[in-house]
Amino acid sequence: MNNVITPRLAAIIALVREGAGVIDVGSDHAYVPIYLVKEKKAVRALATDVHDGPIDRARENIRVSGLEAAIKTQKADGLCGVDVSGYDSIIIAGMGGILISEILTGAPDLKGKTLILQPMTATAELRQYLIENGYKILNECIAREEEKLYVILEAVRGESERYTEAELLLGRKTKSDPLYPLLKARTEEKLRKRLCGLEKAKEPQRDEMDRIIMILKEMRK
Repeated sequence: MNNVITPRLAAIIALVREGAGVIDVGSDHAYVPIYLVKEKKAVRALATDVHDGPIDRARENIRVSGLEAAIKTQKADGLCGVDVSGYDSIIIAGMGGILISEILTGAPDLKGKTLILQPMTATAELRQYLIENGYKILNECIAREEEKLYVILEAVRGESERYTEAELLLGRKTKSDPLYPLLKARTEEKLRKRLCGLEKAKEPQRDEMDRIIMILKEMRK
């Protein structure tokens, strides 16, 4: 099992508190819940997925691991119809930030739950969603697999903090992470390419260009 725990999954696992009850949304093979329970980091887990195939794979892996008493499965669209009582940590990973936001919108009351979120895309949009919908970002870390960088966020219900546009893109809690300089450099490069494209356009979007210039200035501080 350890050989399937990639740096991305290891970073997610590291944010789970000892003795937690965990829901893994979109669990697929259920590798994370199996690892958490096997290592006694989680006392119980629920693996969910919207498709039959992943649920079947999860059930088989759980059975082979001998963990059927501790890990349950449920076919569910996000958290719709999922009883979250008895679980204090909810993992939503490996999908786009917009989809994660939609799952949270359709979820039952998550007060008192710790969310561990790993968006594959639209990380800034996910941060904005959390801030606008009463979530406090407690922690963030960055994982690297070959050339890809992944940001993992930990959030709870709580008073929101206002973020600048640069912080929405890079995060505020990521700055102490060893991979932050690389994330920052890559983000700046994308912004510069976007700015260059706008400058070459027949009808330059001056407002958008000014916005990008301001973000770049903030990043350089």
